[in-house]
Amino acid sequence: MRIERYYYTNAKKEQKELEKKRKAAKQIPIERKQVTEQAVDAVLSKLFPEPAKIYTIADPKKFTRFREMAETAIDLAEEIGANLLIEAEEMAGCIIFVSEELGGRDEQKMILNTIGAISDEIYIRVSADTGEGSAIDLDGLVQLEFWFDLFRSVERKE
Repeated sequence: MRIERYYYTNAKKEQKELEKKRKAAKQIPIERKQVTEQAVDAVLSKLFPEPAKIYTIADPKKFTRFREMAETAIDLAEEIGANLLIEAEEMAGCIIFVSEELGGRDEQKMILNTIGAISDEIYIRVSADTGEGSAIDLDGLVQLEFWFDLFRSVERKE
């Protein structure tokens, strides 16, 4: 008896079809409406007649924790052979891994779980070549994104 399965081959074919659909979708123009600050302020003033008392400020503790996770992510990316992009701005940061497979041994999985536990958002998607030339600009691989809010909201007491 001979049994053959072509799961990988079929998956690659489906992946190419999805890429064709995505590229076709990208070519459809999307109309974007300009929204002025005055229009936003007018709507907000109707919704909230009193001035807001909650302010958003950068949180040094969250930023420090993000930097620690970023250092760990660099070592992990080297161990599992994944491309890595780490970016941080004043209020947000991200750690993005791209590889053919993202798993690893027990300790490596534990590190991914830890990064995921302290992140605010996690996305898993198929990577796409956008022509940007960055470390994550690859086509058809696994892309694992961890996003971090590096701010906190503070209520001002008057």
